[in-house]
Amino acid sequence: MIIQTYEYTEDFAAPQEHYYRILAGNGYFFHVKTAFFEADVFEHAIPTPNALRPCKEYAKLTLQQKLSATTTLQAHQYFNTVRRKHHAEAYLRIFANPITGAYILDAPPQINRQACVTAMATVAPDGFCELGSIHSHPASAFHSTTDIHDEQGSDGIHIVFGYVERFVPQIIAALTVRGRRFPLDPTEVLELPYEYDGPWLDAINKGQQ
Repeated sequence: MIIQTYEYTEDFAAPQEHYYRILAGNGYFFHVKTAFFEADVFEHAIPTPNALRPCKEYAKLTLQQKLSATTTLQAHQYFNTVRRKHHAEAYLRIFANPITGAYILDAPPQINRQACVTAMATVAPDGFCELGSIHSHPASAFHSTTDIHDEQGSDGIHIVFGYVERFVPQIIAALTVRGRRFPLDPTEVLELPYEYDGPWLDAINKGQQ
């Protein structure tokens, strides 16, 4: 595949290609557009300044739908069961259909330890693409040095569940694109089943007379 480079001028119009480079006043950037996200990510600086416009990094999700509350709860229950029975972290791979937006979560063969998990490579189901991963931590949710290293070559959404023994776990998420990381609000990806949203709330008067 030939990757074209475009100068980032004042009248720059985004090309139709899903992948291209931008030569801007502050360096080279790489544009990525998939069925699930798009981004401009910094590649490297230029040796001498030029008169082109400076470019800014950005990344945004273009998901058709979120992972359902049922799927989120199933993932949480899986992580908590592995913690309770095996005192270990666990891992799930996220696959998504680029046409329908449907998701499949899969637990690949994995080696589980108290402070790390190593997952084996698997093939995406027919019609699906690998979108990212979800794994658990024994305590707080954070992107460890190992996580960041492992996700360098894995573009997509990466989610961590911490304190999985709690009914409301701690959840963080990030989008990785060509080695660059962008924090996400987990609610951009997951429907969270931890808040009541129903008619009984109409009976609450917040202490007012």
